[in-house]
Amino acid sequence: MQVAENKNSIFRGLGYYPFGSEKPGRAFASGNYKYGYNGKEMDNEVSGDGNEYNYGARIYNPRLGKFLSVDPLSSLMPWMTPYHYTYDNPIYFIDNDGKIPWPIAKDGSGLGWNTNAGWFGQQRSTHLHQGVDINKNTGGSTDLGASVYSTHEGKVVSVKLYSDHTNSSGSYVVIQSPDGSFQTVYMHMETIKVEVGDDIKEGQQIGTVGGSGFGKKLAHAVHLHYEIRKKQSDGNYEAINPETKRGELMDPQKWIGNEGNTSSSSGMIL
Repeated sequence: MQVAENKNSIFRGLGYYPFGSEKPGRAFASGNYKYGYNGKEMDNEVSGDGNEYNYGARIYNPRLGKFLSVDPLSSLMPWMTPYHYTYDNPIYFIDNDGKIPWPIAKDGSGLGWNTNAGWFGQQRSTHLHQGVDINKNTGGSTDLGASVYSTHEGKVVSVKLYSDHTNSSGSYVVIQSPDGSFQTVYMHMETIKVEVGDDIKEGQQIGTVGGSGFGKKLAHAVHLHYEIRKKQSDGNYEAINPETKRGELMDPQKWIGNEGNTSSSSGMIL
C-alpha cells in the first residue's frame, strides 16, 4: 500500500500487485495527484489510470511488468530480455530511473548488492571513510571477479596497480568527467581493463572486483570501494557522499548534461 499525504490531507492511497498494477477496490484519490507506484508519474491518457509510468529514461507498463522500449545497455545483461523490469523480481529489486548508477553489474541470479560494509563518513580507526564499500548480498568472496562498470562517460586520468605502491587502495582507476568538474574512483580491483588516456563510455567495463591493497593482490575482504569527488575552487577534488540514501547511489552521468551522451538507459537496479 502506498499513501501520499502532506501535513493536512491524504492525496492518494493505492494497493499494488508486485509489478505495480493496482488492486481492484484498493485505491482512492483526492484531486489530481498524479504519482503512484514507486513514486513515479502516471501517464493516464494513453492506457488508462495507473497503467503506464514515466521512469525518466523509459516508460513502464505495470500490467506487463515490462518497459516499453529496448534498454540501450542490454548488452551488459545478455541473459535478460531488453524490456525487463527489475530482473522480473520486483520483491527483491527496485529500478529507480532506468539509469546505471551502480558501478557493479547485477548477475541476474536474484542476488543484489549493498553498501552495508562501509558508508561515507563512517569513522575508521585513523580517518573518516570517503566513499562506499559495495558488496554482493551473499557476502564473503562471492563477488570476486564481478565486472565493474563506469558510472559515467569521461577519460581515465589515473591507474595504479597494487604492485606499484603500498597504500591501502590497491589497484584503482580514476575517471574524470568531460568538463573536469568531477571524478569517480574505483578501488581494490582485482584486474583493470583500461589505461590512462582512454575515453570511457557510461556502462563500459573498466575492471573486476577484488580485495587488493598494501602491495598485495588480496589484502582486504573482497569489495569495491567507490568514490565521487567534485572539483573545488582551489582546483582540488573533494569526496562527496555517493549515496542519496542508504543503498541508492547518485547517477553522475546526469551531471554531464548535453555535452555527454545522456540518452542511454539501463535496467541496472538497486
